[in-house]
Amino acid sequence: MCRGLRQIAMGASHGPPTRCRLADPWSTASPEWLSARCGPVFGCPHRSDPALHRDLKHPCCEERKVKGGNHTQLDRTQLRPSRDSAAGTNWRAGRTFPLVAVSAVLGYESRVETAQTCTLLRTQHAYVGLLLIAVFWPLNWLLPEETRRTSYLFFPLWLGYALTVDALVLARSGTSILDRSRRDFILLFITSAPAWWLFEWINKRTRNWEYVGGEAFSGFQYFVLATISFSTVMPAVFETAELVRTFRWTQRFTGGPRLAPTRGLTIGLFMAGLVMLTLTLLWPKYFYPLIWGAIFLLLEPLNIALGRRSLLHSLEQGDWRPVVSLSVGALICGFFWEMWNYYSYPKWIYHTPGAEFLHIFEMPLLGFLGYLPFAWELYALRNFLMPKATPLRI
Repeated sequence: MCRGLRQIAMGASHGPPTRCRLADPWSTASPEWLSARCGPVFGCPHRSDPALHRDLKHPCCEERKVKGGNHTQLDRTQLRPSRDSAAGTNWRAGRTFPLVAVSAVLGYESRVETAQTCTLLRTQHAYVGLLLIAVFWPLNWLLPEETRRTSYLFFPLWLGYALTVDALVLARSGTSILDRSRRDFILLFITSAPAWWLFEWINKRTRNWEYVGGEAFSGFQYFVLATISFSTVMPAVFETAELVRTFRWTQRFTGGPRLAPTRGLTIGLFMAGLVMLTLTLLWPKYFYPLIWGAIFLLLEPLNIALGRRSLLHSLEQGDWRPVVSLSVGALICGFFWEMWNYYSYPKWIYHTPGAEFLHIFEMPLLGFLGYLPFAWELYALRNFLMPKATPLRI
């Protein structure tokens, strides 16, 4: 026990070093986050040796691409020591040693959960998000219908969802969309609105859903209020996908089948998407489900041709985690969309020929399958419309 506590407190490692065990729970966390929040006690014991970091591909020392070049170099900012002075570091180590000792006794998982909880409690936008949900969820269900409540409350409710999930991601992984770039977080809202209007335009032909109560607004009012509401779609899905990615079970999908984006494959995907969209627009009654996937098949080859990020780049390495994270994230969002919509007003209802059975809220059970390719389409749209945005951690 004493030897274990001494290793934890001093950051020492006996035997051939292979990885930093204490940093492992936050394998996606940046070293600056680890240093700032945990100090030297939970710091990487190999931090003083850049070469060892590079050879071990340790999470504390990511290799980053150099702009304008084809080689990589070690990012020295990843090796910066704690911002405290030597005296401050010693004081922090002395102050946190009792906590470390208790954590060592309670076990590995308890240390992880305690750190995540403390980080969440220190994240200010977690309180903002929870407050928005606590206030606007009951109002969205309980205010009289004549107030057209959901038209005005949909955005703050889903903003609260996005902020809350972002805080959870930050607590679990040490990084989040908002934490990495406020600009990209805001741009997601701006990009989300036109992305969903694309599906609204297709729905004018398929008529798979309609908004009950929307007729009370003028054309301009409807457009403005709908655009504000539509702006929350991408942030909700991508925040939830990043949350899914923080769970260890997603690591099972790192060694899946490889799918290289060859020229023949990309042309085939594009043609398949074009056929699916054409069938949907010509005979919507029979082919309306094909719209959930057609946009992805059309945009993915374009993103590859333009040198932008795509799911196929991950599948080329056999990494299916982005596909799984996006799919599960969209399913979770779909549940909350349908649940919060059920007692809303105005609200949407569905018309899905051949699938009008086994409803969960307003959505037929089979309709939830559409959320999987819908997430891929949103990802393709984001990469197409926001090519310079910070990559998602999915």
